[in-house]
Amino acid sequence: MKISVSLKLLSVFGRGIAEAYQKLREAVNLPKSVVDLVSTALSEFDKKESEFRVSATLLSEILQPALDEANRQAGEAIGAAKKVLRVKASEKWSPVWSECGFPMNSTRTPWKLEERVALLEKLGKFFNKRSAWENEDYGVTAAIFTQRAAALKGASDAKRAQDLKHKELSKERLTLAARLRTRLSNLIKEVKHVLAPDDIRWEAFGLESPAGERTASSKEAKTQKAKAKSAAATTQKLDVAHRQLRLVRIKSEKLRSRVQRAQAAVDATQREADKVALEVAKAEAKVEALTAAAETGTVSLRPVTPAVRTQPTTPIESDSTAIALTA
Repeated sequence: MKISVSLKLLSVFGRGIAEAYQKLREAVNLPKSVVDLVSTALSEFDKKESEFRVSATLLSEILQPALDEANRQAGEAIGAAKKVLRVKASEKWSPVWSECGFPMNSTRTPWKLEERVALLEKLGKFFNKRSAWENEDYGVTAAIFTQRAAALKGASDAKRAQDLKHKELSKERLTLAARLRTRLSNLIKEVKHVLAPDDIRWEAFGLESPAGERTASSKEAKTQKAKAKSAAATTQKLDVAHRQLRLVRIKSEKLRSRVQRAQAAVDATQREADKVALEVAKAEAKVEALTAAAETGTVSLRPVTPAVRTQPTTPIESDSTAIALTA
């Protein structure tokens, strides 16, 4: 039988089964060795569980808050140093900033703990050489930077060491929990040889009787069947939705293509309109230039009438002269 109890309740659950088995063993002939193995596994698991919880408390309530505080103080110290450097050295990054430990072309405060420790150590050495730049009002002294670096490194190392220990405790805890579950399962197998499937004494173990388990299994099978049917219906609806989505996407692509063609036509029309507008602008500029020249007397805008050449008039001879000539 599989014991599916959480680790937090496993000890209480196992102890209850062991006590119920001990009472049943007195009434029915059952081997004592089985309950002894469970008791041993319980004792080992309880001890490791206690160590695990102490370690978790140490991490969450002592070491992590101490590291957070050391990191906060380190950030404040670096920020104060940056204020002094902006006044004494330069507003932006320069070789002086590099000497203090700031990386190339950057005055940012690092986020990684190791980088902060290294920066604080370099700041301590820098201000130790340039004591004239120290400012106690801002908390900018070589001693403070050295102290902040040591505090941050110490808190970080302590937290890291306890993290490793906590991981090992977690692995050992899981191993002992698996052993306890196995021995509890063996104990329950012994009980099955004595108690009938519908015996009410199963309740003393905090377990459902095998008869009840079969009923529960039947109900669970029906539930699983209903879930499978519902999942099939959902899958069918999902397929229909996917087909509709594909159709919509195809329609959308066609509309997008039409819009692109229409946009291309609009762009071509706009280019033609721009050309016409340019020609109009040139013509207007030319007219304005000619008008300005006419106003200054350079060019006459009066209409020029073409000259008409006239033929010389010949006097009309008299009728008598004409007759004489004819004769």
